[in-house]
Amino acid sequence: MDSDSEVNLPSQIYESVRIDGNVGRLLYLSIDDTWWSDPGPAQGNFRDITFNDITITRSQQARSVIQDVDGNTRIDNIVFNNLSINGTVVTEANRDQLFEIDDATATVEFNP
Repeated sequence: MDSDSEVNLPSQIYESVRIDGNVGRLLYLSIDDTWWSDPGPAQGNFRDITFNDITITRSQQARSVIQDVDGNTRIDNIVFNNLSINGTVVTEANRDQLFEIDDATATVEFNP
């Protein structure tokens, strides 16, 4: 992504994904500075990303991450429908066990 605040990653759908075995983590979705970006605060937005019927048959070794590191950008409307990790369906009630989410800058929903 570019360091332009007008750059967006909109309307992505990922569905019917099955991962047999363990993973390091399912997802690392973050807006932050990198060594190749322009100096200054991270910019850009992620929005309207849907994950349908995602299964990891075993475990993830680290919690998945959804965050904005400096509070200047938004990650909006990330939806997980029927996400299962090691036989456990991820819901709003157990998401903190499997995800690290910055609620101040991200809107994320988990539906069984």
